[in-house]
Amino acid sequence: MGFTSFAAERTRDWKLRQMAPVEWTTSFLGKRCRSITSLRDCFLLILDIRGDIFSGVLRGNADISLAKNNPRYRAALAVTDMDFPHLTGLYFNYYHYRNVRGQLSGTYDFTGFGTDARKMNGGGKVAVTSGDVFAIPVLGPISEILNHIVPGMGYSIAREASTKFRINDGIIHTDDFNVSGQLFSVIGHGDVHFLDDKIDLDVRISAKGPGVVLTPVYKLFEYKAEGSLKKPDWHPKIF
Repeated sequence: MGFTSFAAERTRDWKLRQMAPVEWTTSFLGKRCRSITSLRDCFLLILDIRGDIFSGVLRGNADISLAKNNPRYRAALAVTDMDFPHLTGLYFNYYHYRNVRGQLSGTYDFTGFGTDARKMNGGGKVAVTSGDVFAIPVLGPISEILNHIVPGMGYSIAREASTKFRINDGIIHTDDFNVSGQLFSVIGHGDVHFLDDKIDLDVRISAKGPGVVLTPVYKLFEYKAEGSLKKPDWHPKIF
């Protein structure tokens, strides 16, 4: 493990000296993470990031401008088979390791400028397999909605979920949010304003498998989530 600092004296047309690639080992969330680092024309290049995260695997690349007036950055990250219960326990205070299993995998390619989160733009995809998707607080009320449609359906755990997404100006947008359980499926689209604590999400709930027998009208349940991201208001969609 090691760390370093870079400095350059400003001239009218200054450049940082190039540095040959060096392999670094550091710590990320308590786990060892390795990368190859080099300097090229005022950019810090971080290549072949390799590490462990929540029992899964992290891979990626990044380049970061060291110019004071041009603090641009770009990164491409991919995670595979992260432990979903540990993730929800850390970020959402929801952890039932004995009852819930699951893995999360995904990719995210993005660019940004300085420390302004609204200037981070990018896109990616994420998928959860064999995990309790309703452990994510904003989705938790869907289980109550399912119980209103068919008593007991809300206890059928949503174990699969996937979506592609774009991030721009502090807004996560998705057109193909999909959650699947044994008795139901949830398809949705909308926006999550993660910097402004707002949500605008539309979903359609359909019964499937044995759930089709339990409810005679199985493609007419459409709901909307709006208001605060921390306490979303889920209600039937008005046509």
